[in-house]
Amino acid sequence: MIQPLVSIIVLTYNSSLTILETLESLKKQSYPNIELIISDDASKDETVKICQTWVQANSYKFKKCTILTTESNTGVSANCNRGCKIANGVWIKLIAGDDALYPNAIYDFMTFSHNYPQAKIIHSKINCFFNTLNEKNLIKGEIVKYPPYFTDNKNNNVNKQHNYLCLKNTIAALSVIIKKQIYDEIGGFDEDIKQCEDWPMWLKLTQKGYTFFFLNAITGKYRIHATSISGK
Repeated sequence: MIQPLVSIIVLTYNSSLTILETLESLKKQSYPNIELIISDDASKDETVKICQTWVQANSYKFKKCTILTTESNTGVSANCNRGCKIANGVWIKLIAGDDALYPNAIYDFMTFSHNYPQAKIIHSKINCFFNTLNEKNLIKGEIVKYPPYFTDNKNNNVNKQHNYLCLKNTIAALSVIIKKQIYDEIGGFDEDIKQCEDWPMWLKLTQKGYTFFFLNAITGKYRIHATSISGK
């Protein structure tokens, strides 16, 4: 199987308490061809210093490591764009600095893309946790129920997907991987919507005719806590 370069963009802002858990989960990826980009949105804590120290010790695990910083806070969407624009990968994968990936996440995504070469956007299952990513804090039960046109790859329907997404967004950014070419074609995330990057992007993608394909595997650990954007 061909192993295309995957760029993982870690989005940080005052993430000093959780960022090491995120980075360690990326270090443990079984897929070998990964570029790591950390994009920090003017953190006021020790996030950047922690990342610099970690990268110095662990850069050997990745094809390339880059840390981006900015002098002023610009919002999630602009932070996403800074990281994605410099990505060299065929695929780009976003992750917040308080979430994590399971060890086979990128391998599973790339295996799926090999089996479905027409897929340019892939979403998957994720587990949700409250406060910490320990199994005892796993939120049990099915968090999201998708209509069949989001999960049946033989009968997925981009028009139905778009109409559904006009009403609500149940696709977490953590669950998605996207081809860099598509990101470039549609012009990236909408920076006018500073604190909601994913929903407007999904609408734009499906409006342009790009269909979500479904990987029936759990790839990520999503943290829900009082200080996160979703928590607020």
